[in-house]
Amino acid sequence: MKQALNGLTLRATILALVFILAAAVTPALSPLDGVAFAQDAAVAPVLTGRALPDGSRVNLTWTETAGATSYNLWRDDGTGWGTAPHAPGLTGTTYADSDVMAGKTYAYAVVPLPAADPPLWSGILEVTVPGTSTLPAKPTGVPDLTATPSGMTSIDLVWTEVATATGYNVIRYNDVTEDWDPIVSNQNVLTHTDSSGLTSGKKYWYLVQARNDGGEGDWSDYGTATTLTATTVPVLNLTHPARTRVELSWSPVTGTSVEYDLQRRRQIVGDGTSDVAGTWERLPDNLLSATGHVDDMAVFDTDDDSSTDVPPDVTSIVYHYRVQAVVASVQGAWSNVKTATVPATANLPGTPTALTATAAGSDSITLSWTLSDPAATSYRFQWKSGTQDWSSSRESTASTSPHTHTGRSAGTAYTYRVRGVNVNGSSDWSNEDSATTDSAITAEGRLGTPTGLSVTDASDMCDADNDPATADVLCPKLSLSWSRVPDADAYEVMRWGPTSTAWGDVDFVANDGEDNEFTTKMPSYTDDGEDASPLAAGMSYSYIVRAVMTDDAGTAATEWSEWTADEAGTTKAEKPGQPTLVAESRGDTAIWLSWAPAEIGGAATSYSLRFRQLPTSTWTSITPGAGMMTHVHMRLTPGRTYHYQVAGVNSSGMGPWTDEMAATTTMSQKPGTPANVMVADDSLPAPDPAATGAIPVTTSRLKITWNKVSGATGYEIMRWLTATDPDAWGDPEATGTDGAGEPHMVSGGDTLEYIDEIGTDPSMRGMTYHYLVRAVTATAKGDWADYKSGTTRVDRPAAPTVVAVSRGETIVHVSWSAVAGATSYELRFIGVRDKPTNVRDSDYMAISLNPANSMHVTHTGRTAGTRYEYSVRAKLPNDVMTDWSTPTAENGIVTTRPARPTMFSAQASDHETVTLTWKNVNFDADGTASTVLAATANYQVQVRKGGESTWNALEAVCAGDPAACSATHDQSTTGLNAMENTQYYYRLRAIGTADAPLTNSYWVYANETTPDDPATN
Repeated sequence: MKQALNGLTLRATILALVFILAAAVTPALSPLDGVAFAQDAAVAPVLTGRALPDGSRVNLTWTETAGATSYNLWRDDGTGWGTAPHAPGLTGTTYADSDVMAGKTYAYAVVPLPAADPPLWSGILEVTVPGTSTLPAKPTGVPDLTATPSGMTSIDLVWTEVATATGYNVIRYNDVTEDWDPIVSNQNVLTHTDSSGLTSGKKYWYLVQARNDGGEGDWSDYGTATTLTATTVPVLNLTHPARTRVELSWSPVTGTSVEYDLQRRRQIVGDGTSDVAGTWERLPDNLLSATGHVDDMAVFDTDDDSSTDVPPDVTSIVYHYRVQAVVASVQGAWSNVKTATVPATANLPGTPTALTATAAGSDSITLSWTLSDPAATSYRFQWKSGTQDWSSSRESTASTSPHTHTGRSAGTAYTYRVRGVNVNGSSDWSNEDSATTDSAITAEGRLGTPTGLSVTDASDMCDADNDPATADVLCPKLSLSWSRVPDADAYEVMRWGPTSTAWGDVDFVANDGEDNEFTTKMPSYTDDGEDASPLAAGMSYSYIVRAVMTDDAGTAATEWSEWTADEAGTTKAEKPGQPTLVAESRGDTAIWLSWAPAEIGGAATSYSLRFRQLPTSTWTSITPGAGMMTHVHMRLTPGRTYHYQVAGVNSSGMGPWTDEMAATTTMSQKPGTPANVMVADDSLPAPDPAATGAIPVTTSRLKITWNKVSGATGYEIMRWLTATDPDAWGDPEATGTDGAGEPHMVSGGDTLEYIDEIGTDPSMRGMTYHYLVRAVTATAKGDWADYKSGTTRVDRPAAPTVVAVSRGETIVHVSWSAVAGATSYELRFIGVRDKPTNVRDSDYMAISLNPANSMHVTHTGRTAGTRYEYSVRAKLPNDVMTDWSTPTAENGIVTTRPARPTMFSAQASDHETVTLTWKNVNFDADGTASTVLAATANYQVQVRKGGESTWNALEAVCAGDPAACSATHDQSTTGLNAMENTQYYYRLRAIGTADAPLTNSYWVYANETTPDDPATN
């Protein structure tokens, strides 16, 4: 066999050995077990998919990535990829996307988790769904959002309707992550109660936007509300899950230095009489700061010594509990009292028997069992599906049988067990029983879609006469099974083969031998390819199934279900034939092995390799790299002969071993191994910290240095070459594939560096390269040092463009353009009026980014009505930094909203006149000083009559020195004259002027009722 075919020559193989041992640190090169030479790193998944013929679904599949535990699937439906995956945390390698529209093109990409650095994204797959469709325009209206507290941990949200919306999104600001959390996602509602993780007495911010299939509209103005605070009396709750365990919790009380006094008293019950023994005692001895406590000393005992010497007439011990708040050393009122009863005996309930599980439709299973003796006060059950772990019921079932378990998946098998429970504990589990839910009937009344489609190999040996006695040929077959669909008479099966371009029928021959519109009457089918195209050995085929309802004659279909998601199966392969093996010495401690696949027989999916030192010795197995056709056997004894065999393996088993091939290691005197090998960027031009603007790289270079090796007359260096086929170590100065396997010689024992002139091609910038170095003498070559890597410097790009937008009085949203190749960004800000004439970097304040490669941030805690300047720069590999972006009035400088006017009041001076007054608002219009808004145009005042919804304008009047502003509502008001004995509502906001756009404060509100007219009363 010609060695060049394997990408390695005699000298290259030993170089590969050292590289392999260290490869675990390099994502692009494979970490093997120390004896195999292969490139076996985790690789990006390969994504494929297609739409079903009826346009109802896009079926996607991707290859597995080594080490991945799950996958995130991203989708672009024409409006962008969004900020979250379309389907997160998928544990399989398939996904059926049914949220698609006919005639629309979707783009998909998948990334394995945990994410590598950089992430191993698949390629982008575009799929066009058959059919035609016209998307509506995205909503243009903006909802008006109102937030109102409805409890200590809940807030009611209400927003106005947008005519073209089919749904709404609501987000809430998270002051911990400094980001927005989704609360409502594409729901066609106009109200929502937020009770997810809210804290009593805390203020929350909300935004709402309308959306439809055409996209998402603009976000609303902020809606804010503060949750209510607790009362001064806690509410006590109690659970008694076990004989000697009482779990207590109570509602919190707000205030300064809040503690809780939990107390307990014991009551003895016997012979129908009750007697309270003892008084209330603190439990435990100290005050509590938490709002919960576990009492594990609620035992069956009449004294504190916890003995079991209890009078025989005592039937139970009842424990009473209460709690009070102590706020700043002041005691509050006692809470409600809760009790827990410990009975005299510790008998466990008997084990339930005769458990049976019966399907009760497509989403329910009914359980029945024989009640236990001694009796249980309740029962708990567990269930599982397939190979899943047991899941437990959250609550006890009633103490009687039967019980119906709802919320199950259609067409799915579940296994159950049940046990009895009382205060003393639980019984043993009952027997197990299983049932399978029916397939679901669709909302339109169509047949339910079959579920649980499974495809397994059913290949067997046969011959032309199908006589098992003389069978000598593998007949590929696949066995299909799925759930039964109620009301279905038959099922139709379609196949997609390795070379298919469309779904094809597998078989149209029914049980009566006539052609029909269905495949089988049973929820199973064996595809042997005899009635359609034959199946090939060792190949993958995909199938879809749908249920069919036939006419009275049973020969023609009248109704069909939806198609299932496609499921794949692989036929058994023919056993591999005998490979061809070559064994060659590679120095004094290694032997190079390579083999070629057999020319006859099935294809091998892996290979088994073994060796021994003597023809009579016992064979020892060694493991080659997955899918590899070469292996380097290392750490051998110099001057010894080793014998080898290899055999192919696939799904049909192991093929024949090759004839033995032997090779003998050599004896040599090697120089030492170079130490302190380092690779550093040396690209031209050299970095100039004082330079500004974009700086391109003209020549990509890397400098490799190492320590001197005693006795060495020179050094050899190799670079991992990706231009060869396959990739291989080779001469960094060679072109094409000429240098594969050949090192580059650096003459002279004192020459301890090498400059690798990689080239001027822009694609070589920002690339990582790997190097091996070893010492040589006139008679021998040393071991290769562990490979080292270096990354060429990228062009210094222009600075990003920053955009800052006010999101309220104290919030600024900052975003910036992406810089190609950036690994992180740095963001800073400064108050415009605080900016000195000769500004320095130290005058700015940094904003922390998490993650560091974020492209936006919500900057909170700002001062209302104040101008801020923002700038950003990008960081690239090899400490390359762009300039700071230049803030301008159009993007990096922003003014927060003015503060709400304070001291706003409405006072009726008589039955037809109401005077409005307020305190003027400060606003920094140009970044030079915070000035008072004291002009009539700086305020907008409106009034509406109680019971009406229309707001009418009032005129603000600002006069005096210093100026004071007010407004009057009287008979001269246009459209709404003041009337006697009438309630009016008023609202006011400040209007400040920034460069762009106009900024308004949030509204403040007041109300007043005019008195009666004294002339008529």
